[in-house]
Amino acid sequence: MVVWLKGPIFSNSDSCKETEKVYIKNSLPQYKNMVAAIMAAHAQGKKVGFWSTGCATNYFWGGSVTFPLVRDMWVTD
Repeated sequence: MVVWLKGPIFSNSDSCKETEKVYIKNSLPQYKNMVAAIMAAHAQGKKVGFWSTGCATNYFWGGSVTFPLVRDMWVTD
């Protein structure tokens, strides 16, 4: 799942090419919970924060664009 952000990310220490989207791999054990939390947060007008390490490609985007790879997330007001 690729998530669009409102504006560029503030820290891109891994130098991923994409700075306005993050990638959540569906192989993460908590993937379904993350997707549900993102959808619920969006429906309630809340913000979501992400923590990422490393970069990854996604076949949908042609396999050449690297996205920050999400490891954890949280919901805020």
